[in-house]
This record gives sequence, C-alpha cells and structure tokens, in this order.
Amino acid sequence: ERTKYASIFDKSPTAIAVLSGKDLIYDVTNPAYVHLIGNRNVIGKPIRQALPELEGQPFFKMLDAVFESGHPISMKDAPVQLLD
Repeated sequence: ERTKYASIFDKSPTAIAVLSGKDLIYDVTNPAYVHLIGNRNVIGKPIRQALPELEGQPFFKMLDAVFESGHPISMKDAPVQLLD
C-alpha cells in the first residue's frame, strides 16, 4: 500500500508538499513541487527559510492559520511570485 501511494504522490502532475510543526518544516515534496520552486532542496527546512521570497505575500499567514486551526483553506488561482 505504501509503495502504491508513494508512486501516485510522485507521479502526480499537481505540486504537493507536506509541512509539519509550528515552524512549517518540509517533510516531503513531489517532483512537480520541486520543479515549481526551482529545483531547490527544501526537505528539513522551514518554509520561511526555504522560500523567503514569499514574505509579504499571503501564503505564510494562510499556512499559519491552517496550522493553528487545523482547517484547510483554499486559495485557488492565487498568484505567487517565486525567484527565477
């Protein structure tokens, strides 16, 4: 089962990352997510350190709210500016 789900996760065309803890540390990313963020190695790093260009955009606030409340938030089609 685990191998089956890992394969689906890795082959997904949707960018997926799993963050944990109050500091939002990257646990897992899939290839689509790594490509999206410019092939950076983010595993084990807090998102604020790994993607500092997100400061001033709504994502840190949104992720903090999700962590605090435990409730998902949808930001479909929200623009994001990443480094080139």
